[in-house]
Amino acid sequence: MGPCRDIVTELGRVVRARGLKFGVSSHRAFNWRYYTHEEDFDSRDPAHAGLYSPAHPKDQPASPEFLADWWARTRELMDKYQPDVLWFDFCWQEDEFEPYRRQTAAYYYNRALEWGKGVVLNYKDKFPDGTAVLDVERGKLDLLREHYWQTDTSISSKSWGYVEDDEFRSVTSLVHDLVDIVAKNGNLLLSVGPRPDGTIPQGYADGLLGIGEWLRINGEAIYGTRHWQTYGEGPTHTPEGRFNEREQAPYTDRDIRFTVNGSALYAICFGWPEHEWRIESLGSNAGKVTAVSLVGSKESISWSQEVNGLRVKTPARKPCDHAYTLKVDLRS
Repeated sequence: MGPCRDIVTELGRVVRARGLKFGVSSHRAFNWRYYTHEEDFDSRDPAHAGLYSPAHPKDQPASPEFLADWWARTRELMDKYQPDVLWFDFCWQEDEFEPYRRQTAAYYYNRALEWGKGVVLNYKDKFPDGTAVLDVERGKLDLLREHYWQTDTSISSKSWGYVEDDEFRSVTSLVHDLVDIVAKNGNLLLSVGPRPDGTIPQGYADGLLGIGEWLRINGEAIYGTRHWQTYGEGPTHTPEGRFNEREQAPYTDRDIRFTVNGSALYAICFGWPEHEWRIESLGSNAGKVTAVSLVGSKESISWSQEVNGLRVKTPARKPCDHAYTLKVDLRS
């Protein structure tokens, strides 16, 4: 179909040659409920059943034939491409897919043992905690989650792929999302939509380069880190659930997120206050603070730990934009 080339194999070869993990996504289950099959629609023609799905009443569960075809295609994805990540879109959480959810997890994990590597299975609903990685599309969680999870979103606020006259999210909002998600034990899966010739539109490039510049300075607070005992503090609410990222209010200089790497505790601040940060979670009852520094800055900073929080005087110069990382030595 289409280019008459195995583009998944070609893409996987290039991705892995760069030392990256290779993921595949499956939207096939959605075909059963996504398309209309009313009169005068292309999807009603039996000749096109393989592309859409066989014509059927709107709310009818997927047929045994469709389910068998879905399972065969899913096994082919696993066997042929050995993906590091297998991501599923909506509809395989429907009741008729229940046996196939278990089959998919068992088959994928057993194949991964044969391949000798770890893999990630993403789902949106209907999996027991700890058996796969929960994915929240264009949304986040409001609290720290014990089991690892993921947000999938795009630098574009309009599309998952290339469109003309696109609109792009600010670098600040992308950095804030990354920090908030990591602090809550999550992962950010970020979509980029290249043009048909493979080039990256400037709006996407600006977002990637902006995140990269922030991580160049603050990466130690993200890479290889884990969550702390609390994800953070501050007055700004995070709307929870899918498709609500547009409802996120701007964060303030009182909104702070925590990560941990070894003995270092990082307090990532979403704003630059006029006088000082006051971090309530790091009062004297949290343990003894012995050192505080601003990542990316050589400037000595003044701080004091009190019963009701850690007070850090705002330095003269910002080391970066978007968010600012305080590295704290906290002894229990």
